[in-house]
Amino acid sequence: MPDQIECFSKLGPKDGNTMYATNDKITIRQMILAIIQTQIGVGVLTLPHNIALHAENDSWISTLVAGIITEGIILLMWLLAIRYPNLTLFEIFMEIMGKFIGRILVLCYAVYLMVKGGFILAQYGLIINRWILERTPNWIILLLLLLASAYIAKDSLKSMIRFFVLVLPLIVVLIVLVSYSLKDAKFIYLLPVGASSPIQILNGSQEAIFSMMGFNLLFFIYPFVQGTNKQKLKAVSIAHLFTVAYYTYLVVLSLMYFVSAEDMNHIPESIVYMIKAFSFNVFERMDLFFLSIWVINVATSLMTTIYIACNGFASMFQGKSHRAALPYVCIFIFLLALVLSREDYFDTFSPYFNLSHYIFQFLIPVILLLAAIVWKKQKQKGQISHEAS
Repeated sequence: MPDQIECFSKLGPKDGNTMYATNDKITIRQMILAIIQTQIGVGVLTLPHNIALHAENDSWISTLVAGIITEGIILLMWLLAIRYPNLTLFEIFMEIMGKFIGRILVLCYAVYLMVKGGFILAQYGLIINRWILERTPNWIILLLLLLASAYIAKDSLKSMIRFFVLVLPLIVVLIVLVSYSLKDAKFIYLLPVGASSPIQILNGSQEAIFSMMGFNLLFFIYPFVQGTNKQKLKAVSIAHLFTVAYYTYLVVLSLMYFVSAEDMNHIPESIVYMIKAFSFNVFERMDLFFLSIWVINVATSLMTTIYIACNGFASMFQGKSHRAALPYVCIFIFLLALVLSREDYFDTFSPYFNLSHYIFQFLIPVILLLAAIVWKKQKQKGQISHEAS
């Protein structure tokens, strides 16, 4: 298989790439930035709290363990992607499983992505309503972000990634703002190290894994990246390493700022609470400034989810643009987010949604990889038998 990406205008209708623009080619650097922007999203604010509920002072260890586990998942995805370098995941479904079963899998994956979009939007709405717009109707908060994300997602992949590159400096601003807490942080609050059991650390790492799930973008931009297979693996690994370091830094800062991990257990958005204590001559409410920037990170994750879900439906009807499915995907996400905007509903359905991550982000790629290996061996045996006869 050639390592260099080929022009998709040469692919036939059976390859299903007619829904993409032929100039949707991105560089290695753009790939790195796109994956970073997809991984860093709504979970930034709640991650320290969610991990501390399980691992307490060893939360930072859980984040590192999660990074190692997800890197292994990325490697499995890469092993599958290099076998079909010119196909996205939806097209791999149909190539390996056939058109009928493949389309069922595409439909299931697209629905999973829409549900994911609903959870992202709902969690965003809950946080904004709690910290900024207490009296604003929740549906307005949800609709504004959804419309902005849909406006970017309606265009080509390359246009969306250019937007990611444009807003990347905002992540640096977030890091600078959070780092200001070092003046009140105490290293001794990290102690004792290793007090949590391995089970507690693994349970904490599970929460971190959920916040790093954006790496599945690899499956959908892989054919469009200009570079060799090794360069692409290196790129996604660099992006993932940055995300792991970023999340670990946030968790360590939170542990060093609060007296104990038990304090973090009672503060769902510990990062915002920490920044709320800062004030400058220019900005009196730093938490509002921080959340204004954080909204962009949420939007990048949401628009990626919308874009991939729309392309899932487009791949089921070859030759159709992903824009045709955009209104229906957005309506589904909006209605689901409205339902999940009640915290009791959100907490009730979250465990089931978290289980779906393992199915669609790990189990299905592993099954596809095994099927691809078996199918290749059977094809080779068939060729040998044919030559022998």
